This record gives sequence, C-alpha cells and structure tokens, in this order.
Amino acid sequence: MARESLSEEQKKGVRVGIYVNLLVLLVFLVVLATGHPIAFFQTTAASVAYSVVVYLPVMILCVIAYKRLRQR
Repeated sequence: MARESLSEEQKKGVRVGIYVNLLVLLVFLVVLATGHPIAFFQTTAASVAYSVVVYLPVMILCVIAYKRLRQR
C-alpha cells in the first residue's frame, strides 16, 4: 500500500493536533502539581496513574505523527 503525501494544510492540522494534546497535558500536570487531584479519583496517586495510562499512548502517537511529518 503506497503512502499518500499530505498537503500543507493537512500537515498544519496534524501539527495543531499535536500542540493541542501537549497543551492539555501541560494544563493537567499544572493542576496536579498545585495539589488538586481529579475530583472523581480524589487522590493524587490515582490521578497521576490516570495521566500516565491515558496520556502516555497519546504522546506516543504524537511522536509517531511528528516523525512521519518530518520524513515527508
């Protein structure tokens, strides 16, 4: 299966998606750093575990997408 080349607008959209994900992670970490865990979990340890379980795969996908953008 041949890979299709992305247009500049599509590349810009991918970059914006990556930046938004990083910004959401940053805001989440700032909230955790101030000592406010997620209300549903009510503990900081569970909130940190949640952030690792959710954001680690998202960040891996962002890195993969960024590498593919740089290759083309």
